[in-house]
Amino acid sequence: MHVADNSAKAQRDDWVFSLAEEPSKKVSGERLGFVYGKEMLRRRFDREGAYRPTDASAARIRGAAERALELNDLSELSRLSSALVTCAKFDVESIEEFGLRMATLEQRGQAGGEGYRRLEAARDYMAMNGLMPLKTRYGDGDGRGAAEGNSRDGRREDERQRILAAERQWAQQDQRRERGRR
Repeated sequence: MHVADNSAKAQRDDWVFSLAEEPSKKVSGERLGFVYGKEMLRRRFDREGAYRPTDASAARIRGAAERALELNDLSELSRLSSALVTCAKFDVESIEEFGLRMATLEQRGQAGGEGYRRLEAARDYMAMNGLMPLKTRYGDGDGRGAAEGNSRDGRREDERQRILAAERQWAQQDQRRERGRR
């Protein structure tokens, strides 16, 4: 993948993405989705603890994006982009974690909400295309587990905090978009 600044004459400062092997096939970041614009990506890069797919998932995601670019299938790129945004917003790194986030929203009476629908759509897309591992990162030897006491309660609280933070971000982005339309 190759990334370059767009034209100095362009209305917005953005990046242009292309395949390294086929530099003539280009798409701007915001055309892939608002969160792939230069400003949003820079903010995400600055955030610590943001969603990072495993190496295997990253390779599969890259392959899916390349196939969509080769076919000039912007709707597929949009679906991929939307799923990745949802994974980032809710810090989901496996198919199993989608269920955890959705269960938390159900417990809070938000099963029909926008966040729940986005999680459901992203889970279905990622599972259908095999772009994410099935199991969670918890209990993978990274120091979490029984030695910490009741780690399940800690994870649930961490999950709730991430969901609340994601919901605040979504609301702020909606407000910014609304202001931009005026």
